[in-house]
Amino acid sequence: MVEAIDAELGDNDFVRRSATADDGAFLLCSFWLAEALALIGKDERAHEVFAQACSAANELGLLPEEVDPTSGEARGNTPLALSHAGLVHAATRLEALTAKAVA
Repeated sequence: MVEAIDAELGDNDFVRRSATADDGAFLLCSFWLAEALALIGKDERAHEVFAQACSAANELGLLPEEVDPTSGEARGNTPLALSHAGLVHAATRLEALTAKAVA
């Protein structure tokens, strides 16, 4: 299921809310995907998606609600607390899973 979401909704390592959406990729969904990929053992892909979502931060480190997957241009509200919460949660999960794998 996680890989199907990546294939169906993924766009340049960002994740759209739906396959028919004309809006940008929703960063919270991108962080959720990174976390889910890590949980099913797809660590390399998880880190790729996570890094791409983090790349949407502006020069102050603030994340927007959405990003254009092609241009990287911020869309929607900036900053958006949900995007930052997703980053923190995914980073914590990725770090915990990496530490567990090393131990």
